[in-house]
Amino acid sequence: MPSWQRAWQAARTRPRQMPRTRWRSWTSTQTGCIARGELDEALRIRTEEQLPVYERLGDVRAKAVTQGKIADILAARGELDEALRIRTEEELPVYERLGDVRSRAVTQGKIADIAELKGHLDWAIRTYVDDVFPAYEQLGDTRLLIVDRANLALKLLRRQHGSDRAQANELLCLALADAHRLRIPEAAQIEQLLEQAGMTCSEDSRAALSNPCDTPGAYGPCKT
Repeated sequence: MPSWQRAWQAARTRPRQMPRTRWRSWTSTQTGCIARGELDEALRIRTEEQLPVYERLGDVRAKAVTQGKIADILAARGELDEALRIRTEEELPVYERLGDVRSRAVTQGKIADIAELKGHLDWAIRTYVDDVFPAYEQLGDTRLLIVDRANLALKLLRRQHGSDRAQANELLCLALADAHRLRIPEAAQIEQLLEQAGMTCSEDSRAALSNPCDTPGAYGPCKT
């Protein structure tokens, strides 16, 4: 993967805060382990120290969040099948039962990322289009749309079927327009993605971006 793609993938990851102050030492230790590449120790902390506590407390959300972080570590270790199993069989059903639309969509995006790593790029793209974007549309979460428009654009650029490149260009321009509007740092990263991919946002596309609802396949919230 080119350095600019790796930079974007790293930038999209945001650590979730633990729900209680008393767990901060665990979070700091686990984050430090991952930063140093000590994935085995990070996994031990999550599975042997944190997860049993949430199970005893009956805190199903905190347990699901921790299982998601375990899946992150397993994916980083290349254990994709187990990471995918945890996401689909243990984490996702909890968010569905809780009616947590945002966490469900974020998890589905991570499932799609694992699917891509396993070589199922079409499945990954379909998940973003059919499951992830509609949820963000429902939530009106522009920031998440910005990040995952760029993620979908990268997947389309890797697939390179038919109109994939044109759609990727459109998605990046949509993401860039919103990033500039919100004045967030992702704007610079998206500009780098466009430059490295040899793409620009033309005057015509900028005009279309002023009303994304008029742009077919915009994959985002449209206000009527």
